[in-house]
Amino acid sequence: MVGQRYENEGIACHGAKMVTAVATTVVPKVTVLIGGEFWGGKLRHVEAGISAVLFMDWPNSRISVMCGAQAAQFLATLKRDNIERAGGVWSAEEEAAFQKPT
Repeated sequence: MVGQRYENEGIACHGAKMVTAVATTVVPKVTVLIGGEFWGGKLRHVEAGISAVLFMDWPNSRISVMCGAQAAQFLATLKRDNIERAGGVWSAEEEAAFQKPT
């Protein structure tokens, strides 16, 4: 989750509480990735602080830096900024068409 709203609600603090709780438990940690994991989440499960004993990926799981919708929005923002910096205008329809394939 990205954005000012989540930052204001303290997502970093809540995430830190979860990581601390998981890292300080004294039970074996097993992780099974079933769906998608984005923004380096897999690395967090195997790093020294959490030290998962076993990390398994389901055959159809997806690991990526970001999901397709986030990537499309990010690229559209960059393109819009470049167009506006050059004095042009990029319509909402053009932006939607740009994002659709991603």
